[in-house]
Amino acid sequence: MRTDSTITPELLDQLLANYSKPEDLTGENGLFKQLKKALIERALGAELTEQAASSRSSSPRGRPGLMASTTRS
Repeated sequence: MRTDSTITPELLDQLLANYSKPEDLTGENGLFKQLKKALIERALGAELTEQAASSRSSSPRGRPGLMASTTRS
């Protein structure tokens, strides 16, 4: 995660373009809730992508779950 990134004034202007009252930010479908949802989904998506890539590279045939199974009779 980059810690040197900043939120630009232009981005804030875009986010606040439809702002007219406090509920637009904090209400049931307000900007804060939308941002939280979008950030969590993005973070989880990145985590799942990273995890899938990691498991593919460590799997014997490049795909998880495709090891030959042995059974005893």
